[in-house]
Amino acid sequence: MKKWITVLSIFLLVVTLGANNLGGIADDDFRQALYKAIDSAAPSLKAAKFGKRPIAVLPMKGDKMNLLPERLRNMLTQMGFVCVVGKEETETLNRIYSEIANSERKDDIMDPATVVKFGKLKNTQLLFSCRILTLSQDSNRIFVELDMNVMEIATGKRVWGGTFACRHYSGKDVRGIVTMDTTLRTLLKKHLASLKTSLTSAGANAKLAKIKNIVVIPVSGDIDRYITGMIIESLSETHFLPEYTDIQTVSQFRYAVKDGSAKTKTVLYGAVRDLHVTNPAKSIAADGKHFALSQQINGEIQLFIEDAGTGTILWSKNINFSEQQTEMQVIPSDPQEYIWIACGVIAALVLLFVMFLIIVKLFAARNNIR
Repeated sequence: MKKWITVLSIFLLVVTLGANNLGGIADDDFRQALYKAIDSAAPSLKAAKFGKRPIAVLPMKGDKMNLLPERLRNMLTQMGFVCVVGKEETETLNRIYSEIANSERKDDIMDPATVVKFGKLKNTQLLFSCRILTLSQDSNRIFVELDMNVMEIATGKRVWGGTFACRHYSGKDVRGIVTMDTTLRTLLKKHLASLKTSLTSAGANAKLAKIKNIVVIPVSGDIDRYITGMIIESLSETHFLPEYTDIQTVSQFRYAVKDGSAKTKTVLYGAVRDLHVTNPAKSIAADGKHFALSQQINGEIQLFIEDAGTGTILWSKNINFSEQQTEMQVIPSDPQEYIWIACGVIAALVLLFVMFLIIVKLFAARNNIR
């Protein structure tokens, strides 16, 4: 039992190491965005094959309130894991934290040697690491992108991981898009068509001419992988050969390049940073018989092609769009019109009935005279 508790300890301990500055984390909107990004990993964690072994979480650099580890511990406990948290601040522990936080490539998963060293220190079997890749805000949106990985102490191998993103909207007049409909797919397809032109441009050819195989990492924040599929389709229409492997994060790919297990050093990755629609607005058409129901669909998709061996960005593209969708609808007639019509019909029926009674009486009087 002690062995299992140890494993889950390490799993949880790595989850919060990452960002240098989380100044906005105390703000409720930032906190909610971070929580949503963490919670989005729950379905993948439930399906993970490493079993509900003991787990540990490393505190994330800059998270003085310890918000993220607590959220993760609650989530994992509800799934049936035994979460062990090491609180001692020994010199050896601090040295390992420093080694991870100040590594040459901050978004790499941990080096196996460091994982083993940490495992011996904590007597744990699994190590969970989480890094904040992006934490940004504009007028009404907070975008969070987290890179999570689980390392197995005994082998130093990654047994689970992924990139999880959240777009949190705080504006009253906007709502985040969480499902794809035909209109949105058509709109995205139109704007993603520019990828082929960009990839084959003179500027891109200068850096990408000698490259053929490109590993495609699923775009974070991509609803049902539609955008990732469109990217692969665009690559297929050029001289590139897209490779869609089981590697789920760019950090895992970079490490695969470092240890020599990757067949190519070129990787395409990115994030859907914005995808929202404004609240519908009504306006009367010129004919006075119709009204226009309009809403603005907005999006931002950022993509990169990188030489993971050197960390050089070979190509990048930011796709921004804001398009108005308008639907014309017939203006319903004023209910008062129907009331007056009904009153007119009733009045006419009453008049006819009165006339009928008068005629009946006239005929009856005539018969009496006879």
